[in-house]
Amino acid sequence: MFTDHLGCETLPGARWLAATAQSEAAERWLRERTGLLPVPIGERFDVLYLYEGWAAAALQILRINGRSVGPVLRSVRQQRMGVLVPLGSAEHWTLPNSAVNTKADALTLTCPFPGTYDGPSSLPWSYFPDGSGDLTSTTDLIDALDAHFAALPDGRRPEGASDGATVRSRMLTYSPPPIRPPRESGRDAPR
Repeated sequence: MFTDHLGCETLPGARWLAATAQSEAAERWLRERTGLLPVPIGERFDVLYLYEGWAAAALQILRINGRSVGPVLRSVRQQRMGVLVPLGSAEHWTLPNSAVNTKADALTLTCPFPGTYDGPSSLPWSYFPDGSGDLTSTTDLIDALDAHFAALPDGRRPEGASDGATVRSRMLTYSPPPIRPPRESGRDAPR
């Protein structure tokens, strides 16, 4: 039995991912419980990419406050976290230095079997999918980012936050195109 760092079984989360992928490769991935599975973005979730430090702090705030945290992948190479969020909920996300992938991007998320790690080029799970389909609320994530940024000294806040502006207010008034993470080779590579 595969378990996460808290001792929870990871097979239900793997089944949820495989059901999203709906392919022969997904069936093989479930049987072998190893390797990487390309899962289409925009079928059950969108992916919101944030700098690792921001995401880790915000997700910790959510957990401390008893809020739900869904699956999260961590890009070791890019120092980013990919938070799986409800469909369409991050469509207008405009926080600088973040990126969103939706169905319109026609991409897949390359997922390791929960509880395994395929080396530094893979994206290990920081929070495993549990099979429930629960995802991180972007509204809760915005509030947690606000709390995190408010606690930082002015010199460490992201651009535009030193004036006390909240993530929510910046998202309502500031709309440059998001910075996309560097593209890895291949169509199935995470972005």
